Amino acid sequence: MTYEVIHYCHVLPTFHTVESGLTLKDAQDKVKELATKQKYSKHTMDCCKFYVQPEIK
Repeated sequence: MTYEVIHYCHVLPTFHTVESGLTLKDAQDKVKELATKQKYSKHTMDCCKFYVQPEIK
């Protein structure tokens, strides 16, 4: 099974796939990386959410 990382922003509000075809570990690492990036800092904490979900083929 592969996983995808979903980014949700309630300002828009939209969901979009950041990356897909990942293992669960890679997807979780990607979410951590995105959530800790400097450019997302304040905005992310208030608004953006990142999810890992199984990829639907």
